[in-house]
Amino acid sequence: MAERVVAAAEARKPRYIVIGLTGLHGIRRAATLGSLARRIIEGARIPVIVVPHAE
Repeated sequence: MAERVVAAAEARKPRYIVIGLTGLHGIRRAATLGSLARRIIEGARIPVIVVPHAE
């Protein structure tokens, strides 16, 4: 999935990518990213904004 997001961004040339972060709680949320978010950040050539899930 991360590869598809990065490929779509390369094809469409947006200024940035916005992704949501879900499934983590408490201190883990502040300290870690999910594997999908991390792969998108590592693969993207443009800024990636990670938005936490509203509680």
